[in-house]
Amino acid sequence: MVSYFCLEKKLDMLYLNTMNFNSNKLDKATVTITGGCGFIGSFLVKFLVSTAVKKIIVIDHLKYGSKNRLPDDKRIEVHKLDLAEVNEVALEKVMKGTHFLFHLAAEKHNQSFDTPADVFEANIAGFYRLMNAAKSIGVKKVVFSSSLYVYGATTKDQFSESDIPRPHTLYGLSKHFGEELLHYNFKQFGIDYVAIRYFFVYGPEQYNGTGYKSVIVKNFERLCNGLAPIIKGDGKQSLDYIYIDDIATFTIKAMTSTATDITLNFGSEKAYTINELTKKMIAIAGSNLDPVYEEKDITHNTKRVCSAVLAKEQLGFEETVGIDEGLKRTYNWVKHNK
Repeated sequence: MVSYFCLEKKLDMLYLNTMNFNSNKLDKATVTITGGCGFIGSFLVKFLVSTAVKKIIVIDHLKYGSKNRLPDDKRIEVHKLDLAEVNEVALEKVMKGTHFLFHLAAEKHNQSFDTPADVFEANIAGFYRLMNAAKSIGVKKVVFSSSLYVYGATTKDQFSESDIPRPHTLYGLSKHFGEELLHYNFKQFGIDYVAIRYFFVYGPEQYNGTGYKSVIVKNFERLCNGLAPIIKGDGKQSLDYIYIDDIATFTIKAMTSTATDITLNFGSEKAYTINELTKKMIAIAGSNLDPVYEEKDITHNTKRVCSAVLAKEQLGFEETVGIDEGLKRTYNWVKHNK
């Protein structure tokens, strides 16, 4: 498999040189990333190896992630562990010496319907054990991967962190629990944290043979194979798409900043309908195929776009890779890996 990280090496290194992590805070630090073999987690690892971190401990159950996503660096240490099953003693042993914890491991949204017990055991009970282990070994700060599904609502011009959470899936409920558990540990034990509500993250390597394929990956694969893209319903549902490089950059910046005891939205603040998105994808692929419309799904009549005002104030958050450039990079990766 051709790695996107190799294909875009020159572009990536140029981008890495422009990032402002306050990376001095990471010098000689040990960093643990749960879910580090997944989409966002693996990009965090790739960006972190450009810093002077001492060690990167990756914890992943490898059901959806792959070690192949990770760069070859002797500072990376991978442990195959399932948070739904592992106990606190084992976590303390693996994470010993950790200064900073990025928690991205989770059973995903679809598992709320298919295997709800797994969502509870991994996302709620597992995170509780993880935080107990973090407290025991003296972790200084946690950055937590939360989600737009905390909001529950699916139609609004902009979702703000001040909105009252009303999750209506176990996945959304588990992310809300995670945010509250972090606040509790901050108040009781002084463990700093930032919770990030990611909106729709996309980019190369989003799908690596396991897990969930986004509509972007699915339709680029179809276009690469000479097939028409598929749109569910009328295509007027709109989503807030944000490119993986920006997500990785500012997720790390959330860790190195002074921000704490706070929840932030990460998104582009722009709503693209599936019709608009598909039109862009067809043009990028150089195709003359019209999309095929199929029966509507649960995304029908939804509009999910964030307000990132708070993230801008706290971290200087900004979208640096726009939708057209991001889709081009994603298409190139799909094309070289079909």
